[in-house]
Amino acid sequence: MAKGSSEARLKRTLEIEHVRTQRVPPMPLWRVLSNRYVLTMALAYAGAGGAAIVLTLWMPQLVRSFGFGNARTDFWPQFRSGLHPFACFFGLETRTAPASACGTT
Repeated sequence: MAKGSSEARLKRTLEIEHVRTQRVPPMPLWRVLSNRYVLTMALAYAGAGGAAIVLTLWMPQLVRSFGFGNARTDFWPQFRSGLHPFACFFGLETRTAPASACGTT
């Protein structure tokens, strides 16, 4: 197939698709947010996000219920470990984030 014919065919196809497309008129924000598809996707997103948050909070208890030790499943050690990236970012030296762990020494 010659290069010129494929370019012409592509241009023709794009022109046909451009003619067939319907423009969506501008809508106010409340109209967009009250669209059933937008609301459905928002509900799915909120449900997935909520499930992820709940799972991260319940995971230590789930691990402990399977008989593993609680050395790393208590809430406060996990909370302090979660602060480590922020301590490194702000250049703080804490018990859970020594300066050597942040690569600042």
